[in-house]
Amino acid sequence: MSSLDRIDPATRWILARAFLPVELPVEPPNDPADLLRTAQRLRLAPRVASRCGADLLTRELGAATAEWFLAASRQATMQALRTEALVRHLSFAASEEGLRFVLLKGGALHLRRIVSAGARPMYDLDILLSRRSARCLDKILRSQGWHRTTSRRIDYHLPPLCHSGWPLLEIHDYLPWVALNGRIWSTFEQLESAKLLEPLPAPLDNVLTPQRSVLASHAAVAAPYVSVFGFADLVELARAGKSENRPASPVGVWLRPTISRMQFARLEALLAGWRALDNGQPTTGDAAEPWLRALATIEGTPVGAPRTMLRPLPGSPHPWLGVAQRLTSRLIVTRHELALRYGRPRRGWQYAALQARRWFEIAARELRLSGGSTSRGVSIG
Repeated sequence: MSSLDRIDPATRWILARAFLPVELPVEPPNDPADLLRTAQRLRLAPRVASRCGADLLTRELGAATAEWFLAASRQATMQALRTEALVRHLSFAASEEGLRFVLLKGGALHLRRIVSAGARPMYDLDILLSRRSARCLDKILRSQGWHRTTSRRIDYHLPPLCHSGWPLLEIHDYLPWVALNGRIWSTFEQLESAKLLEPLPAPLDNVLTPQRSVLASHAAVAAPYVSVFGFADLVELARAGKSENRPASPVGVWLRPTISRMQFARLEALLAGWRALDNGQPTTGDAAEPWLRALATIEGTPVGAPRTMLRPLPGSPHPWLGVAQRLTSRLIVTRHELALRYGRPRRGWQYAALQARRWFEIAARELRLSGGSTSRGVSIG
């Protein structure tokens, strides 16, 4: 028995099929239910399906389980199409006021075709504007029927907006934890003056994306916990750099203060291992054993202090104002937000019960984080 068996079979199969060459033989797990739970937890089902295809999945997992993975990829494709349609809608709305915006995270990866449409789920769209432009676009969209999902902004973006049929939208006026010119948080103007933004082709010429190095740095530090979902973005950025004949390493020199250099070096080492495996060096699953074991351990690994409402975010231009904004946005909850989170109650007075439930959940979370416990990593948009 090889030490690779220390990884549970479901995690082993998911990680191998998500990152290793598909020609490599990997023994599938015996428990389909455990495999599906693991795929949901790691958020890699669309990536596995898009890399392996229907034939390989059916041979290894059977028709029913294979169809579940393929359905996840189809859903990710629809999310990507909705996201691209939203970008076009925002481009038109912004152009009428002479506004420009920057796509962040998954939106930039999709619109620059760094990831394929069915390989990465899209839960929301993050965009960056100057502070004045952000408020202007927020006003335009709310006049078109968009609703705020929270009552107040947080440190680096306005209250998220939602609209029936569209993905959730977060309008940023800061790009957090990407240091530039000594500042830990960067603005639209600073990225543009440093020539780190690239326009999309017409007719979306008022839509920009960060350069690959900025996208990679943001992917490495955007969430409070490292996750294999975020690592998949780094892998695709590295692959894009190779096809563009640019330096292979996508991780720049910018570090979020709450991420240690050891953690950053760990990501670089995992990327170096992936390049070796992707170039076809292993011929068996056991040859990839050390790399798979290292990758399996990063899910949910804390890379900084737990994020609570009462702790200022590192590098925030207005740290204690940010704390006050987060407290207000969590404690003063609109009826619309309560309905989105819990469902619309039958009677108006039941909103008070939902408000009390929300306060209880917030208090329990703060007590848990203040006690030092950590939870699994959050989504990278």
